[in-house]
Amino acid sequence: EYGTNLANREFTNFAFDVLLNLPALLSVFVINGYIMAYTATKLGDPTPRIKGRLSLSPKAHIDFIGFLFLLATGFGWGPCMDINPRYFKNPRRDSVITVLAGSLGNFVLAFFACLLRRILLGFPLNVFWDPLLEILRLIMLSNILLGLFFLLPIPPLNGFLILEKLLPVKYFRLIQFLQNYGFIVLIFLMLSRISCIIINPFFQVITIFIQGTVNFLFNVFKAS
Repeated sequence: EYGTNLANREFTNFAFDVLLNLPALLSVFVINGYIMAYTATKLGDPTPRIKGRLSLSPKAHIDFIGFLFLLATGFGWGPCMDINPRYFKNPRRDSVITVLAGSLGNFVLAFFACLLRRILLGFPLNVFWDPLLEILRLIMLSNILLGLFFLLPIPPLNGFLILEKLLPVKYFRLIQFLQNYGFIVLIFLMLSRISCIIINPFFQVITIFIQGTVNFLFNVFKAS
């Protein structure tokens, strides 16, 4: 009976963690995908609109099975962004702008999540407050971390498009290798935590910058 109760408690904690992480992870994929689609469309590529990616609906930006894996195990996947650089006036420049815009959208959302959390901290706590504050904290951290992760120059991540457009032609073999084996390299990086070691310094800098900016704004408003 003790073992059953322990298993039930562990399942309850797991389900609660999934519910807390659900809004955060959805926000990451929806904002990143929508901002990229919007940017590409504004730069002349109709492909995201034709493919239904110019939408804030989660259905347009997540792979259901990949998203379930992400919630359950921390490892998952999403659909690649449908972009055709041939529609751009300047394919190299506009491709880079499109990819960077997606991650910038994640960082902006992280800022507003941090700002809202800071505002709510000034109100009396109740039974709903702690989960809400935790959700906002996870939205901030997830959008910063995955916004950076998407920029890794490995297919199928968005950052590979930047690498592909900026590298000279003489590095064609490297591009071809990553196209053929990029997913294996990506899995290796995730399992070996090397990607976290690469991303962590940037993650800390952006997190400190966002939190510092929010605190600065609050101090300015208090002083005025």
